[in-house]
Amino acid sequence: MKSSIRDDFRYVYAKYEGEKLNSDALESRVENHLLLMLGALGKVEAGFKVMFATEDNVCIRCIRGYEQKICAALALANSWDGKPMRLKVLRIAGTIKSGNTKEKIKRKRKRFLDTTKNKGKTNYTQKKAK
Repeated sequence: MKSSIRDDFRYVYAKYEGEKLNSDALESRVENHLLLMLGALGKVEAGFKVMFATEDNVCIRCIRGYEQKICAALALANSWDGKPMRLKVLRIAGTIKSGNTKEKIKRKRKRFLDTTKNKGKTNYTQKKAK
């Protein structure tokens, strides 16, 4: 695809404050909240996707020009299922790397099962999370 046709993305970094959640639960909670605030049409227009979440930080990718709508939707988060929560926008970045280094967000490496080495024997290795 030509680079002039491809969408430019922005990455919104937010800090989660509320009940203690694991990264998967936080990721689904943020995605459901954004879907509730923006709707199905807003999700398609903004093209948002939760890239990763740690226990208290989340990174959301969106199309350039829609980052202010994402920030507004995150600012409106005050409760989920009757429990208080808050999503504070830390930074809007042009790349994942610049946002991670400036906000000092450390992601856990994902473990996966690698069976290609050692003739079928299982070997646990670590790779960087995408």
